[in-house]
Amino acid sequence: MPCYTVQTTSLDLSQVRDMTILKAALAVLGAQNVQETTSGLSFRDGEGWYGRYVSGTKIVEIDGASRMAEPGVIARAYAGEVVTAAARKFGWQVAPKGENKFQMKRRGM
Repeated sequence: MPCYTVQTTSLDLSQVRDMTILKAALAVLGAQNVQETTSGLSFRDGEGWYGRYVSGTKIVEIDGASRMAEPGVIARAYAGEVVTAAARKFGWQVAPKGENKFQMKRRGM
């Protein structure tokens, strides 16, 4: 592929309901400069690739060969952040036990 070619990957994130949780999930994956825009979010991954999330279409577009462009990577990170946010809401302690594996403990038990 010539060096002037831009490769773009589109990912469907139709399950996204909360932009704050999506921002946290992107941060867990190493995204930098995550900023809200009028149409959604923009960010750069740890390798410098540019990405954007468009709220209306629920599509993430990532330029280049970012690890975040692999199918399911952002969706799994989002799901993990949903679990963590729900646990905090109910006052549970969350201990990571591996990639996308968590142990929850109710306080006082």
